[in-house]
Amino acid sequence: MRKTILLGLILMLVLPVTAFAVGQARMTGKVVDPTGKPIKDATITVVATEVRTFKETYKVKDDGTFAVAVVDGTIRYEFTIAAPGFQEYKEVIKMKLVPEKNDRTFTLGAPQQTTQLVTTTVVDPATAAYNEGAKIANEGNVDGAIAKMEEAIKLKPELSAGYMALAKLYLRKNDYAKSIATAEKALELVGDDDDMFAVLAEAYGKSGNKAKAAEFKAKAPQNAPDLFNQAVVHLNAGRDADAVPLLVKATELDANFSDAWFQLGMAYVRLAKNPDAKAALQKYIDLAPNGSDAPMAKEVIKYLN
Repeated sequence: MRKTILLGLILMLVLPVTAFAVGQARMTGKVVDPTGKPIKDATITVVATEVRTFKETYKVKDDGTFAVAVVDGTIRYEFTIAAPGFQEYKEVIKMKLVPEKNDRTFTLGAPQQTTQLVTTTVVDPATAAYNEGAKIANEGNVDGAIAKMEEAIKLKPELSAGYMALAKLYLRKNDYAKSIATAEKALELVGDDDDMFAVLAEAYGKSGNKAKAAEFKAKAPQNAPDLFNQAVVHLNAGRDADAVPLLVKATELDANFSDAWFQLGMAYVRLAKNPDAKAALQKYIDLAPNGSDAPMAKEVIKYLN
């Protein structure tokens, strides 16, 4: 009987692995102030606007970065970005389904400052143009945002946040030459920056410069979905030993990435690393007790005991 179960498991283990379950959506990005500095105290509240009830608040990391994941990416969600001392921002967003990426930088405008004796608002023209550009960009008006950001850096050529925003906006317009130029200018002003490395890697890649794309891709930060999809290639080719380090890194970057835990556990099974397999599969069950792979994970754990 035990051999029959083992045979059945082996037959199931060789099924092709897909990148993600249909319907999921993930968003990664950063929350920054008008100068481009990360806001470490920001929160992102995500509320479903249709069909289902969903509300979750995410705390950004100290570097302003965040990761949001929803099981049902087919509906719209209202995002509320807030932080002490900054203007709250709201936007209803329909995210792209995985494996497509949803990368956003949310810029919170600081409250306009006034003196007690003077009623006139004190606003730096460059900052005002930048704030308006950020607002327009968040609304999806890329051309209008570019115009405002160009105005901002013309008024203040040392405004690094303006160049960073322009690099991303030009990338969205597929204007790779301008995206590269503004990203490199931003790096001149601020030194190393993960966001600009990622922009340059993509812009150089799409413009055909593979060498420069590889150079900046090596500098760009890794993210869990990309690592998972790289691991899938190895898993489907039977290279479990090559897939494991990628899956381990994916779970380190996103401890709630249930699919990565499941595939990691199954890879460990095939590599005869039973204690590691049991731990990874149990983590998957804890995260997704009703997941499509939960019955299989539970059965494998029984075999490993």
